[in-house]
Amino acid sequence: MAPHTSILLSVLCLCSVPAALGDPLQPDRPGQANPPTVLAPGVVQIEGGFTFQRETDEDPDTDTLTVPEIELRLGVHDRLELQASADGFVREWRDGGGNRSGGSDLGLAARALLWRQSAWRPATALGFSLSIPTGSGFATSDGVDPEFAVLYAWDIGQRWNLNGNFDFASESQGNDDSSRNFVFSPSLALGLTINDRVGAFIEYYGAIDDDAPDQHSVDGGFSFLANDDLQFDLSAGAGLNDAAPDFFLSAGVAWRLPRRR
Repeated sequence: MAPHTSILLSVLCLCSVPAALGDPLQPDRPGQANPPTVLAPGVVQIEGGFTFQRETDEDPDTDTLTVPEIELRLGVHDRLELQASADGFVREWRDGGGNRSGGSDLGLAARALLWRQSAWRPATALGFSLSIPTGSGFATSDGVDPEFAVLYAWDIGQRWNLNGNFDFASESQGNDDSSRNFVFSPSLALGLTINDRVGAFIEYYGAIDDDAPDQHSVDGGFSFLANDDLQFDLSAGAGLNDAAPDFFLSAGVAWRLPRRR
């Protein structure tokens, strides 16, 4: 297990506190767009899973596995939560050899809710994160990378919701390159509550890079609420242009720490 993953799990155990009775589970996953919701004060939630991705439009063809994609969330105020995350172990299988693996960088973040939905004004939050170069091998950026996000969402009737993000990131290029890439990543997801346990979504997301071809993709999937504090998910996506990965498959879980009795 990567060192930063062990740190996240240790913090999780130390921060175990009860969730407010009756509060719905509010995961960030599945999908690329995060909702603007924040956890109630004192609530701790852990999310994770794996993603398998294939890219054949570049040389060499590459398959990538990322696991455990851990995210630790802690509510600290009615309108603020803190987060720590790491992709974890990243493994690449490259056509013709040259396979490689490494540990990912650690992300530290905060999310602040500005306002809740009012009529057609969407619920809106701001997010800020820093990627810290704790990783190894090809999986680390070797730099501190900031990211800023605007998160918004509408509930449409009893069963539908629409949420999206505007993400702005400044990505370092490694120790041998002092330049940075500025990346704008929009996303928009349409969600459907099928019943009390099952949800579904379909989503567009992209990456507009000032130093690389733009990427455009779609994905969709399902979530299953096993109980009030545990959700499983399954999703898949595909690229809409050559610059985007061909496809990915992802599965994961969101777990809110059990309430103390």
